[in-house]
Amino acid sequence: MKFVLSLVAALLLASRLVAGAAVPPTDHPGALPILLGLDNVRNDLRISPSQAIKLDAIRNALRAEARKIVASAGSSAATLRNAEASLQKAATTANARALALLTPAQKSRLTQIEHQLLGGTLLASPSVQKQLALSTSQITSIEKIRAGEATYTNKVNADFHEGLISHQDRIELLRARRLADADRMMSVLTPEQRKAKLSFAGQPLKSI
Repeated sequence: MKFVLSLVAALLLASRLVAGAAVPPTDHPGALPILLGLDNVRNDLRISPSQAIKLDAIRNALRAEARKIVASAGSSAATLRNAEASLQKAATTANARALALLTPAQKSRLTQIEHQLLGGTLLASPSVQKQLALSTSQITSIEKIRAGEATYTNKVNADFHEGLISHQDRIELLRARRLADADRMMSVLTPEQRKAKLSFAGQPLKSI
């Protein structure tokens, strides 16, 4: 599935095309092997030829598995939930394999790049919440935003399956909602927390 959006979020969006349940928060909501396949990211991280070969294999296996899961998802609520869980599991496994190939310095810089690309979306990350010392009420607000997005995703997916909108319309609607909710999550922060969150992005990645 090729979408007109940041490639790191491709698998995240793919799961939303299958179902709309709010998946458990994770420190890496995107597909790291896909992000690590971008030339500018590899250049920035100084990925070695041997690392590149192994990362390519992980990325290709993830894409093949994701396509298989989405293609066989079915249309019932139960099978859609199972498909979404399978996508999340596949991404989590692939992310762990990719991270295991990186040096500590590469991992640190990759986290900065994730903050640049995913912005407020990463506020659902347990580790980011801990870094920013978010209050219980702030975390609850973020989870409400995620739940609202899940409800919206269910509606958009239902409209698509009923033929009310096109596949491209569905992609654009879900992408727009993701970006809007990322901004809503940022609005939950105090000025000091917002400044800290923005600092996590580090130096801009060239040619995003």
